[in-house]
Amino acid sequence: MAVSFTIEELTTICGGEWIAQPTSTMVEGVNDDSRSVAKGNLFVALKGELADGHKYVLNAAKAGAACLLVECAPLEAELAEIKKLGCGCLLTADSCRAYHGLARAYRRRFPNLPIVGVT
Repeated sequence: MAVSFTIEELTTICGGEWIAQPTSTMVEGVNDDSRSVAKGNLFVALKGELADGHKYVLNAAKAGAACLLVECAPLEAELAEIKKLGCGCLLTADSCRAYHGLARAYRRRFPNLPIVGVT
């Protein structure tokens, strides 16, 4: 079963504001690597030690992402192109924390699934 969320669920779980309204009502799959984004995915832009996913939001939109989850708004020219592509852009205070919230919400869909911890 693929990870899927409605736009309303994304808004509730992640908080923030839509700076580009999505044309789709659903996202199918969540991805944090712009090189492997598939049509309909939610792309989560994360700041890491070596790379900043915010540099690749336009690439993700061009690859078919339904929505982008960001903590830094794209430049005006990028945002205009993102909007033309019909890709939504949800600006949150902390994209990593929002990503964790999505994982928690997805996990709660399976209350009987055992959890294993490896330390």
